[in-house]
Amino acid sequence: MPHYMLQWRFSADNFRSLVQNPDSRAETVSKAIESFEGRLHQYFFAFGDYDGVIICEFPDQERCVAFLAMVAAKGGFTSFQTTPLLTPEEGLHAFERAGRTQTPYRPALS
Repeated sequence: MPHYMLQWRFSADNFRSLVQNPDSRAETVSKAIESFEGRLHQYFFAFGDYDGVIICEFPDQERCVAFLAMVAAKGGFTSFQTTPLLTPEEGLHAFERAGRTQTPYRPALS
């Protein structure tokens, strides 16, 4: 199944709620992902541009987008970033394919 790194920023209201009622959110997020036939691998809070990161997988892009749309529609976040991921094996196959493929492409160097 395709893997994804999902990053988000909490809204001020969501932070306020988490401070008043601390919750790791991992179990809630895992169940939500599973309702779209996905699987949560890792859940992290983060410093920097995003407040959290998860590594998960979904059977296809459509279910990943459906999960994100459902989460966004509920509120609590100011932004998301989604990064499709490749396993090391998938990356290896991609590099092997790149080496086998004959193409007339060349960079537009001077």
